[in-house]
Amino acid sequence: MKNKKLIIIIAAIVAVLLVAFLCFGVSKPLKVENTMCYIGEATMPKFSGDGLDANKIDSIKYEFEKSVVTVDENYMLVATGHEDPFKCTMTVKSGMKRWKGEFYIHTSYKEIDVANGDMIVGENNGSCPLKVSNPEIGQKCYIYLRNNGGGNDFAFIVLGESNAEKKVPTGNYTLYDPYGYVTQGWYGRKYIFGMDGNSYYKRAQTLAFTSSATQTSGYNMTVYDQEGGQVSLERIKYSDFPGVG
Repeated sequence: MKNKKLIIIIAAIVAVLLVAFLCFGVSKPLKVENTMCYIGEATMPKFSGDGLDANKIDSIKYEFEKSVVTVDENYMLVATGHEDPFKCTMTVKSGMKRWKGEFYIHTSYKEIDVANGDMIVGENNGSCPLKVSNPEIGQKCYIYLRNNGGGNDFAFIVLGESNAEKKVPTGNYTLYDPYGYVTQGWYGRKYIFGMDGNSYYKRAQTLAFTSSATQTSGYNMTVYDQEGGQVSLERIKYSDFPGVG
């Protein structure tokens, strides 16, 4: 009789453990939408699961195929580099329950509309003329004048097959100019045309813009003129470009 009671007790315990395992130990399906993550911006994937209350989530865990995404303190995804779509596993825990699902992440830069001649840094209110010609089809250029004397920098956009004329404040400047190709947009001052796959240059000598009562100096240049002209080019890394990183 005692053995029979013991068997019944053990069977009840096993049944309880089995129910608990089925309810809490096995992950339920999690539906996650494929997600676009813009570099430098936090994004939360859209997800849902049977019985999952979004207001009662204890933790979220991600497993990535690529190392170009980080997770912030709010479980949001932050892209750190450009990558084609890749698979990610997402596990959501609420109490003793878990939901798990797979989705794809695509990381990219967020494109910003820009027009020819748009000022990015500084104001177009100086006294010294600067004309920049960009003869290339579809290739954008970002002209950046870094003030060597500690004054304000001066930067603007020149689209392909276009000219831009500006009035630069007097001073000595180092000129930088990266090129964005046909398929690349403008991603803002920090990312320019992207951290890789572009050509970044600085001019090898100082550009001096001066003005007096009788004379004003300026420059007339072509962005792809690497031989001769008024200035010559020196190729640099993206991280050496002013205002990035």
